Amino acid sequence: MSGTCIADHADVAFSEVYHIIRGDRTYVLSDVARKILAVEPVPMFEWSPGRQVPSIGSARRIQALVALGHTQADLAAEIGCYENRIPRMMRQPFVTVAFARDVDALYRRLMFTPAPDTLAARRSRQRAQRAGWWPPLAWEDIDDPAEKPERKLRYRANSVAPFDDRYQDVVAIGVRGDANIAERLGISEVSLRTMRSRAGLAVPA
Repeated sequence: MSGTCIADHADVAFSEVYHIIRGDRTYVLSDVARKILAVEPVPMFEWSPGRQVPSIGSARRIQALVALGHTQADLAAEIGCYENRIPRMMRQPFVTVAFARDVDALYRRLMFTPAPDTLAARRSRQRAQRAGWWPPLAWEDIDDPAEKPERKLRYRANSVAPFDDRYQDVVAIGVRGDANIAERLGISEVSLRTMRSRAGLAVPA
């Protein structure tokens, strides 16, 4: 939140907040302190639409959806922007709240929906793999610049989770190759192929 936003929500003069931010004062009136401390942080997506925010969360969301096979052209069309804005956004440090909000809405809608297995989808997944882009399930806090994607998802052989769910979880974080997938699931490659065939699941591209 900006100093102006804090002052507005606390119903105090901006100068009161400004001097605190600058460290010009070692004390404030108890009434001012009480009002400022009572201010609840406003979620980023509720800020003014034209305000600039870091682009890292929006970039990671787009990259995660590409890792699921969605093309940048399709994502741009869903957001309602030109396709060339997507790669440009990934290179810029900031985006508007309005754009970040649109990307987040799309991300929430598609984060559990891999793209149909088409040539374009396979190319998108391959591009994501080459670029080191991770899918949605790899992220704990996708907006945190210090966050590292989770690469260590493993299941026990006696896991009670349905095979379909376990298989798709492992594939969703980018694991490829039957040997690697079987290792993550705690089963043999033969069992993997048998269970995958019975479940009617596709071999990941």
